[in-house]
Amino acid sequence: FMIQSFLWLMVVSFSQVSQSENVATQTVQVFGDVSVGHPLPSFNGQEIRGTRVSSRNVLGKGHTVVISYCATWCLPCREGLSIIEAEVQADSTVDALYIALDKEPIKVQRWARDLGLNSPIIVDRFQTVAKRHGVVVEGRETVLPITFIVSQTGVVETIFTVEGEDFKTRLHSAIQSAVPADVNDDANGELKQDERKLELNK
Repeated sequence: FMIQSFLWLMVVSFSQVSQSENVATQTVQVFGDVSVGHPLPSFNGQEIRGTRVSSRNVLGKGHTVVISYCATWCLPCREGLSIIEAEVQADSTVDALYIALDKEPIKVQRWARDLGLNSPIIVDRFQTVAKRHGVVVEGRETVLPITFIVSQTGVVETIFTVEGEDFKTRLHSAIQSAVPADVNDDANGELKQDERKLELNK
């Protein structure tokens, strides 16, 4: 019991260090096998409601996708996920998928309900997906949250390794940057498509 308590305090302490009011958000270009400018390595897992979720189901479907690795024991994740969820709810062209490094789906369900999370959550019980994306590496301490912004075409645009005090602003900017230029230049992407059709018909 004493060993478990010590490990729990170490995890909590380390999680608190990874995000605080005095820490700035940090990004990297390469994280394990995940690289900015390249497709996110494929994955699949079981969602807390029991359905299977795969990269084929959620990526490259015309929406920007925020994929965030989290856990019920991760204190910084609580704030970060709330920010992500608010961003997703405010923009119908953005989806979120959370990957929880927990073993008990029921515990994750209660946790998600407490945080008001409506986006799908994969429970990565054996850390299979996390290992594929370099979030969990044998012999290295796991630090959460880790968040990937994936474009409408399935390409990784931003990798957040630290979600600091400016995460809300940085997240919003990253999501906007992930939108293709021809859509970003006009508030209504459909209008541009209609203009192209008119040009073709001339």
